[in-house]
Formats: sequence, structure tokens, C-alpha cells
Amino acid sequence: MADPRFMDNPLVREAPGIRFYAGVLLETPDGRALGTLCAIDRRPRELTDAQRETLELLAGQVMALLELRRIGRKLVDQTKRLEDQQRRLMERELQLASLLDSMAEGVVVQDRSGAILLANPSAEHILGLRSDQLTGRTSHDPEWRATRADGSPFPGDQHPAMISIEQGTPSRDVMMGLHHAATGERRWIEINSSPLAESPSSKPYAALATFRDVTEQRQIQERMAQHDRLVTTGILAAGVGHEINNPLTYLMANIGLAIEELQVFGGTPSSRL
Repeated sequence: MADPRFMDNPLVREAPGIRFYAGVLLETPDGRALGTLCAIDRRPRELTDAQRETLELLAGQVMALLELRRIGRKLVDQTKRLEDQQRRLMERELQLASLLDSMAEGVVVQDRSGAILLANPSAEHILGLRSDQLTGRTSHDPEWRATRADGSPFPGDQHPAMISIEQGTPSRDVMMGLHHAATGERRWIEINSSPLAESPSSKPYAALATFRDVTEQRQIQERMAQHDRLVTTGILAAGVGHEINNPLTYLMANIGLAIEELQVFGGTPSSRL
């Protein structure tokens, strides 16, 4: 240990009897130095080529073990992050499911073909179909018997969800009449739909449609419209009657006066008559 580089080495201070030191740099694949693998002895010696090769081989194995340990810690951290992400996703799924179940509005998700992928309980109630009956049913199914607000047929490819998928734009406040599968009644729903896409620039892969039953509201509006028509008809009839009564009153008054005059003359001709 006559090498002056080791005079201040902690090994020399702690173990002054050390007379041999050989070290190999522990270096990462990207060139970072982590430390040294060293061999020490209390007797002076010279390293042979075989011993030097063995020491370098040991250093390589140490680096491999350290790298495995680093990768292991990294994998543990990644696994923990994935578990945390999975837990958060499950919580969000539960929250979303709870939200959909509690909504009064019907909610369905339809793929590019128009087939229903998901429906909440309100959608089942409004449409009169169970979840298994709704799943896979498309907007083109004639059993919907869909009509527009004016009573004309509503083609499947023009349904709000299909428009959102094809054009990539939302549809708002679309009125549609449907055949209620459970009761056979004509029900009216008001629909809003939005496209679902992986990014703003990509083509929609599905559409989310929400709707509510407005049958009673539409019936009230129809009764009010009928009432307004009756009121308008009554006002018109009263106006027409007034226009007829005015000249009729004039005529009746003059005819009455003429009759009185004739009665005075007793039917005898005169210059006054």
C-alpha cells in the first residue's frame, strides 16, 4: 500500500494492516459510475491475468444483480401504479354505473352500425324493453315504428345517434314518436345525442344518446292547441254574427216601420203611400 493515492483512503485509516487493494469500476450500461468492487488483503501481492479477469467477471455479475434489483424495484413501482390506476378505474366505473342507474333520463350507447351497446334502467322503462332486448337492437329496426313530430316516418339513418356518428356533431331536442313495446301505446321522446371519438380529429366510433318521455307534455300541448283553435273559432263566429246582425237589424227596423205605415193607411192608396 505504498501507492500515495491510498494514503488518505478510509480503509488505510480503519485497517492500517492492509497491504493489497485491487478495484474494478462498477459502471451502468449508460456510463454512470456507481462505485467500485474491490479486493483487499493484509499481504502484498500481484494480480495475475486470470485473477484480474475473475475480478472483472465478478464486477459484471454485481452490476447484473444491481440492474436486476433496479428493474425489480421499477416493476414493483409500476405494478403499484397499475394497481392504483385499476382501483381508480373501478371506482369510476362504479360511480358511472350508480349515476346511470339514478338518472331519470334514458341513456343508450350505440355503435357505428346503430346497435345499442348499453342502456340504463330508465331507458328500459321508457322504451318498454329489457336490457337483453335492447342490446344489439339498431336504429333501423322497423319495430320502433318511429315517426316525426308531424307524424311522418322517421328513417333509421336519420335518427339523432346516427347523425352524430356520421357527421361527428351533436343533435339536440329531436322529437320522436315510438311504439312502446310493453303497452303498445304511442309514446313521444325528446332526444339529445353526442358523438364518441378517441380524439377531436378522429371519426366517431359510437354515440351517446339521452332521452326523456314527453308524452304527457305533448298531450297537454295538443289539448291547449285544440282549446286555442276552439277559442279562435268562437271569436270568428262572434265576429261574423256581429257583421251579419248589423245590416239585418237595419233591415228589420225599416221593414217594421213600413208595416206600421201600411197599417195606418189600411191598404188605401194615397199620395203619401
